[in-house]
Amino acid sequence: MLAVPQATPYGEFRLGLLAEEPALAIMRRLTKWAVQSWNLTPLLDDAVVVINELATNAVQAAPGHWIEMRLRRQPEGVLLECWDPAPALPPAPKLSDEEDEAGRGLFIVSCMATRYGVEQHSERHGKTVWALLSPQAEEAAA
Repeated sequence: MLAVPQATPYGEFRLGLLAEEPALAIMRRLTKWAVQSWNLTPLLDDAVVVINELATNAVQAAPGHWIEMRLRRQPEGVLLECWDPAPALPPAPKLSDEEDEAGRGLFIVSCMATRYGVEQHSERHGKTVWALLSPQAEEAAA
């Protein structure tokens, strides 16, 4: 179920695993560790929430299939990415009704991220949903 995380000298971590519920905790822990290792602790809580939302969407889109996450240190902050093999694009972010039990994930991501988006791939099936978090945006919100 779990592949060994890979760190590169360029500030990047990658992890591939099966799209199952236990994968979410593993992805949150790796995100926490990576953000702390980059000394971006002001982004820690937001990064954990955002990767949880991206990964939850991947688990729901492709249950039991291989998914991948990538965390990259960028000059402007940290880029969080989650790939899954499902071809369907996620719905546009929207604020759900208070009775809804799902559907808020990308809205939450859009509120926390400096930028976010979805990329479909021509070289492989599926999509990558990504979000950029930056300390400057965090400071401006405070």
